[in-house]
Amino acid sequence: MNVKTTYNSMNLLKNTRLEIDLQITDYFSISENDKKSVKEILKRNFKNNFTGLLSSRQLENLMLNSQSDSVSCNLVLAKNNNAIIGLAFFGKEYSFFKAFSAKSFMDSLNTLLLLIKLMGSPNILIRTVKNAFSRYTSTEPNEHQNDTHADIYLLYICTDKEVQNKKLGHNILLKLEEYLSQENQKSIYCHFDGENPKVKSFYLSNGWQTNNGLRKKRQIAIKEIQ
Repeated sequence: MNVKTTYNSMNLLKNTRLEIDLQITDYFSISENDKKSVKEILKRNFKNNFTGLLSSRQLENLMLNSQSDSVSCNLVLAKNNNAIIGLAFFGKEYSFFKAFSAKSFMDSLNTLLLLIKLMGSPNILIRTVKNAFSRYTSTEPNEHQNDTHADIYLLYICTDKEVQNKKLGHNILLKLEEYLSQENQKSIYCHFDGENPKVKSFYLSNGWQTNNGLRKKRQIAIKEIQ
């Protein structure tokens, strides 16, 4: 993949002396060390979810297969002293169940290991099955879809625990929305746990709209790009 342009901006976070370098780039253009850091921060932040069980190879396949044709970048990195402390990964909506697909012996081995991890993590298994059931049996309309099919999907946004509650997530979203505006994108959406008031409050406080449909567990947040 060709190297994409990286947009940089220096930000001083409110109520802290933490200097942050926000970068818009794509995963396959960053250094191997940064790729490792991206996967580590994802696994740390989502250790109690399906993502936390994925192997390094499965995470990379997810990032590759969720690449959107509408934009050239798919990653916002927040760095402090060149260390990644937060990120947002975006592209097209991608079913995590494709992690079970096997195109090689290594994929088959990773799939087997993932199944073993799921069986050993009953809480994650139950949540995963519930989310899948909610997604594929719901009769609610997909409000995020439009005739242009140009919407961008936010797969992940997270920060290190040491810098949480310091407006870093807010700054990451602002940088992402600024980039999408430059790319003439109309909106971005994501799914979130509707039973987690902290997550819902995060999106609402950043100007996103959330649905109040029948599904309390799996809800949609959407932001129209100005």
